Amino acid sequence: MTIAYIGIGSNLGNRVENLRSALKLIDG
Repeated sequence: MTIAYIGIGSNLGNRVENLRSALKLIDG
């Protein structure tokens, strides 16, 4: 259960980083 939770957390973290990168590109 802990391993699955970590996997979900890292996946969510990757999405957040992708979103931040997209916002930086839009913001210039």
